[in-house]
Amino acid sequence: MLSTLASAKTFPQYIEAMVQGSPRAIAGVAWALTSSRGYPPHLLLEALTMPGVAKSALLDVINGQRQRFSVRELLSAAYQQEPNEKAALFRIVAEAADETALPELLGRLQGKDPIARLHIINILARFNKPEVQRALQTQISDSNKIIRAASLGALAKMDGPIDVAKVCALLRDPEIEVQNRAVELLQRARDPDTIRHLVPVLKDESEQARRCAVEVLNEVGDARSVKYLLQPSRTTTGGFAAAPVMRSARSAGPRSSMRCSSWCATRTRISDARQLKSSIRPRTSAPSIT
Repeated sequence: MLSTLASAKTFPQYIEAMVQGSPRAIAGVAWALTSSRGYPPHLLLEALTMPGVAKSALLDVINGQRQRFSVRELLSAAYQQEPNEKAALFRIVAEAADETALPELLGRLQGKDPIARLHIINILARFNKPEVQRALQTQISDSNKIIRAASLGALAKMDGPIDVAKVCALLRDPEIEVQNRAVELLQRARDPDTIRHLVPVLKDESEQARRCAVEVLNEVGDARSVKYLLQPSRTTTGGFAAAPVMRSARSAGPRSSMRCSSWCATRTRISDARQLKSSIRPRTSAPSIT
């Protein structure tokens, strides 16, 4: 009966019951509003701002009526809410959004609210589309560590090319969570250019950055990688990228050390050969004794 009486005119009375009613009354009103289509749906979003309203029950109603809202309406309402209600509305957006909502979601990636952007990135992670990948790659260098980590995590769920140079640079990020997400993305992408961009990180002053680079090398390195690892280092005299690889591998544990030993063995043979060649000098004739 209550559901058939709901209308724009009677709606304020339902909301009043959700403010002052007992838990049983609130549950009954919420069920009635969820079942009815006799009132404009925007009234539910407006009611979220009413002091004292049972927001949890009201959000359940909004979720039940989500097909009556546009994604833009739900997003606009979410930005006006406190964190708990904002998160709930973004969960509803995630349920309601399809590919037609992508322009609206992508357009809000550059907003000022980092929590809202985080929710949007998590929603976009469901859509394995080139335009989504391009947009997410603009976020991996964001000043906010949460946005950087979330963007890397979303990209790791997708196919397609990544900006290997930018992702490798994040192996030097001051935040471990960002570094870990960058490692996962590079390991999954297995881009053939990865090793070339890893070499500077393998020679970085930060041991943590070098360890991350070794983790990636363990997964994506192959015979073609040797030419990059044997390039002379510009930061150390006569050194090679393979030397810091082995140092970092030893500190990372026996598994990494064993997997990297072939790189260092190759480096040692080449280095020894070069040293031997440089040690050979043309023989000069002995001075005569008079």
